[in-house]
Amino acid sequence: MNILIAGGTGLIGRHLAVQLHASEHQVFGLSRQPKAIPPFTRMFAWDPDRHIIDQDATTNIDVVINLAGKSLSDNRWTNANQQEMINSRVNATLTLYEALKANDSKPSLYIGASAVGYYPTENPQANHVETDPPSDKFLGQCCVQWEEAHATVSSLGIRSAIFRIGVVLSKEGGAFPLLYKPVKLGLGAALGTGRQVLPWIHIDDLCRMLSWPINNTRVHGTYNAASPNPTTQLEFSRALAKVAGKPHFLPAVPAFLLKIVLGRKAVIVLEGSSVSCAKCLTDGFTFVHTDLEESCQNLVE
Repeated sequence: MNILIAGGTGLIGRHLAVQLHASEHQVFGLSRQPKAIPPFTRMFAWDPDRHIIDQDATTNIDVVINLAGKSLSDNRWTNANQQEMINSRVNATLTLYEALKANDSKPSLYIGASAVGYYPTENPQANHVETDPPSDKFLGQCCVQWEEAHATVSSLGIRSAIFRIGVVLSKEGGAFPLLYKPVKLGLGAALGTGRQVLPWIHIDDLCRMLSWPINNTRVHGTYNAASPNPTTQLEFSRALAKVAGKPHFLPAVPAFLLKIVLGRKAVIVLEGSSVSCAKCLTDGFTFVHTDLEESCQNLVE
């Protein structure tokens, strides 16, 4: 199949592109500075902030996968940066929608990303399902606007699957290297109380889940993309220490200190809630990495 990935040069997109290419799909990407980047067959030009896209990008495409959006962890959360995080997701999605609407050649499937930050964190053990209401805080409202933009694509009659993604464990970026580095030095410690829930997913499982709807036509709607065995931040830190063969005895890093260092962004590490993956399991998805310690070991080998 011909598959177009928006956000294909990010952590998840790169891994997914390799996996899809290995499955003998033709993988295309979008970039402000298009140039050949293996394993992409071709990179098409776009500027989603200005709603500009090479119309050829959506021609003869079977599947569109939209992962595009400014990283939530790169900068401090000022009002301007928070609005940019929302705009980058909404503008990218609406740019794809406009291109697909204008093109007589429509894909049979649209796959979009969202995040478990959609859900409230006031009750960490709530085990949220996809029909639960969103949080009224920044992360929740960012996801709401993102998913509303995704809905414009499904309004074109294209089968759509939206995945609310948990904390992605990958050795190539994201939370895992940042947390594993101090642990390797024997400096592992819980963050805040350590009781906050961490709904994690191994990047291999995530990419398998994102490609799952391609060969399963009954898969549609919204799914939580997180392991069936969520953990806490303290348990995660201890698992990293065990894999690294290091002690885990330091006192927790106080929440107030994290708030000073990270500002508003501290909620990423200080808050979390459990989410249910029952829907994807019922619809036939099978996880490979369900044990946290095994998953961490896999990533350091």
